[in-house]
Amino acid sequence: MGAPPELMDPAPPLAKAAPSRPAGPRPWAYWPFRLIGIALTVLIFNQAVYAGQFLAGDFGALAQHRDNANYAGFALLAELVAAVLLRWPGRGPVWPAVTCLGMFVVVGLQIGLGYARVLAVHVPLGVALITGTVVLLVWAIYTVLGGLTSAYIDNGAHIGGLATGWLVGRRLHPVVLEPMPLERERVLRRWLWIVWIVLAYTAVGWLVR
Repeated sequence: MGAPPELMDPAPPLAKAAPSRPAGPRPWAYWPFRLIGIALTVLIFNQAVYAGQFLAGDFGALAQHRDNANYAGFALLAELVAAVLLRWPGRGPVWPAVTCLGMFVVVGLQIGLGYARVLAVHVPLGVALITGTVVLLVWAIYTVLGGLTSAYIDNGAHIGGLATGWLVGRRLHPVVLEPMPLERERVLRRWLWIVWIVLAYTAVGWLVR
């Protein structure tokens, strides 16, 4: 004869399944990409500053333009490595690595065109490089906003990247902040309109994808 039902051990409660972590990008993989991207953006913009100074009559800026091109090339190579790590094993998107690879090839072409004095191609290609660099940086910082609304995104790394960019900006040489000649400013303003149009097109593409 069995025991009464009330004396029998109750069935153990079912264990709740632990929430599974989404298989999305790993937050740590964005950290080196952002830091190198900030340094790369500063170097690429310095290229435009040195070129403008040379066109304004400061012939010593040409040597700075040449040396800074080498630094930018090494920084872009480091950004390419960071973009590859962002994809493998970081599980991030693949397009930053493809973009960095294309930009690295363009930088090599830029250096050759600069030494050959082919300015008709060298200047527009430089604007394209600035646009690509800004797009990469804007996308990297865009993930900060994602960290405010999505789980498992490390905003500490995002804020660290922004703080580093601020420190880099504080150490810029004062010549970066000097006003450029009026004619050069007009030319640069026209090219900046092109850059803003490309950036607006990219933003619209993100919104409607």
